[in-house]
Amino acid sequence: MNEKILLELLTYHPESGLFTWNVSRGKARKGKVAGYEMTGGYIGIFFNKKLYKAHRLAWFFTHGEFPSGEIDHINCNKKDNRINNLRVVTTAENLRNRGMQKRNTSGVKGVNRKKGRRGWEVRIGVNHRRIFLGTFDDIELAELVAKEAREKYHGEFANDGDVYG
Repeated sequence: MNEKILLELLTYHPESGLFTWNVSRGKARKGKVAGYEMTGGYIGIFFNKKLYKAHRLAWFFTHGEFPSGEIDHINCNKKDNRINNLRVVTTAENLRNRGMQKRNTSGVKGVNRKKGRRGWEVRIGVNHRRIFLGTFDDIELAELVAKEAREKYHGEFANDGDVYG
């Protein structure tokens, strides 16, 4: 099994979240940091024609098994694979912890202005549905409503969009 071999070939450093090679093999050099930044921002480690995401390997190295669910980076930094920054979550929980989308034009997560309309609309995702929370003339009030709703419905996974996701 490739994973058992990886335990011998790699060392995981939980404080930094980095992996280093224990042997020189192919392009890998003993003592060097393993992995590369993949499209999408995650760190990938390629071994025996298989690509492993470093955050899933970090969980495996720490807990002895691959997680049953998704792995969430608590601080939304896909390169930060310190074990204390990782948690097993459902897809819905992982989506709640997403940062603000890059195409956001209001600067506030969950708040937008519809063309031809006055005010700011507030919507958040709850249980795979978009919930309309109202239209507000004041963007600060719209932001407050969005934040309070995220705290209520998303709990520990609430993310106010300080980080682009």
